[in-house]
Amino acid sequence: MVIGTMCVVSKKDHMMEALHHSILIIVILLLLLVSQTLTDRVDAYENFTVGDSQGWRPRPVENYTTWALGKNFTLGDFLS
Repeated sequence: MVIGTMCVVSKKDHMMEALHHSILIIVILLLLLVSQTLTDRVDAYENFTVGDSQGWRPRPVENYTTWALGKNFTLGDFLS
């Protein structure tokens, strides 16, 4: 009778161990996903020349507001 109980406990322990391994794999995958997302954002900056070929001028031919409307600025971009 004791042997049957030990087998049930052993199966339960095995199931719990498998569950812990599954959770660990999920946590590792989520950490990899988050780190990849953060890395992509840091590396994805752009360098914009204000006014394009005209450059930055006191009295620009093109309105800088109009120039900026055609751009998609994000955190980390450079304006020169």
